[in-house]
Amino acid sequence: MIPLARNARTACIAFTALASRYCQGNIKDSDVGQISSEASYNIFSNMNGVQFILPSDIFSQKEKCDDILSKLFKSIIYSVNTTYSTEHIYDPTLAASNFLKQDKNYYKVISIQWSQIKDRIKEILGDIFKG
Repeated sequence: MIPLARNARTACIAFTALASRYCQGNIKDSDVGQISSEASYNIFSNMNGVQFILPSDIFSQKEKCDDILSKLFKSIIYSVNTTYSTEHIYDPTLAASNFLKQDKNYYKVISIQWSQIKDRIKEILGDIFKG
């Protein structure tokens, strides 16, 4: 899993933004099925209702902020690892270190594992975006 994680910085940041936008109602379950299609630009460029990635008070609490980001990053990396492992069975030429270098693989992870991912997002960020 380490080769995947080394190249996951961009995916982790993108996932944090996706999770935040989902909790703020900017991205809906119905949007996720379209993220690998031509509609992706329209979905991701629509920032209506997005106030922040994380509330500013979270950033002032370093330990809490680190904990939240760590949980989000682990969540997407575990999801990527699961998808990569499955894909690698059918294509042994896939390299873990290059898997996230193609956006389509990130989109595939989100699309395939959305039901589990959204539950983890709610567990991690649910209380933060309630009020």
